[in-house]
Amino acid sequence: YYLQHKKDYINDNLFRGSGIKNLSIVEFGNFPIPLPPLPVQEEIVRILDNFTELTAELTAELTAELTARQKQYEYYRDELLSFGDEVEWKELGEISMYSKERIEAVELNKNNYVGVDNLLQEKRGKVESNFVPIEGRFTKYNIGDILIGNIRPYLRKIWLSDNYGGTNGDVLVITIKDRIYIKPEYLYHVLSSEQFFFYNIQNSRGAKMPRGDKNMIMKYKIPIPPLAEQSRIVSILDKFDALVNDISIGLPAEIEARQKQYEYYREKLLTFKELDTKET
Repeated sequence: YYLQHKKDYINDNLFRGSGIKNLSIVEFGNFPIPLPPLPVQEEIVRILDNFTELTAELTAELTAELTARQKQYEYYRDELLSFGDEVEWKELGEISMYSKERIEAVELNKNNYVGVDNLLQEKRGKVESNFVPIEGRFTKYNIGDILIGNIRPYLRKIWLSDNYGGTNGDVLVITIKDRIYIKPEYLYHVLSSEQFFFYNIQNSRGAKMPRGDKNMIMKYKIPIPPLAEQSRIVSILDKFDALVNDISIGLPAEIEARQKQYEYYREKLLTFKELDTKET
């Protein structure tokens, strides 16, 4: 535990050499270790062992909770989006198209440029882009368009845009032709389903970096219930989405808080005053 406590100091001060550094055995051998009485050592180990075990248990419990909520969400999504002949079915290409609009690089910034790298897995939206092109023309997206990563391993990335911006050829921009007929939020949930992801992967083309087949994507069948039913489905699934995202955000935050608490007590427990061993 003490060496773990001092690992940053050891890494910064006891490694030597250029390029790949190696631990100096001589200096490490001279590294001072405080030696409190054995009963004190045992008590410190007991306390830190308990903290380690509690942190591991908490992580397992929160991860299990997140997994359960995700499975619950997927179950209700599949149930809500399961239709038969009672509703009209249309191919995606009948109700939408790929964006044909273009946008100049000068209009793009880290907030509205979207590539596969800043789209997040599992429908978690997007983050700021680390790269923004400075010249050229790009596919434009508008509010309510659906952006889908179109190259493995990014086929499971999807985002319902709440802004306008641009993207490159690795991201497909799907634009609804007539929003009086189908709601963007509803179509987003349909295209977020496991059925669509599986369909897209099964029909992807290419050996090294497979891409979704754009023609086959537009042949995917979409159930189209009345707008009121679409709105009801969206309302339910949005609530589940928010719940899962809250847990996803809270999980690392809670684990980090417990880790900081553990490090605080470890610091306190492993900080000793050096005894004065000089003869008087």
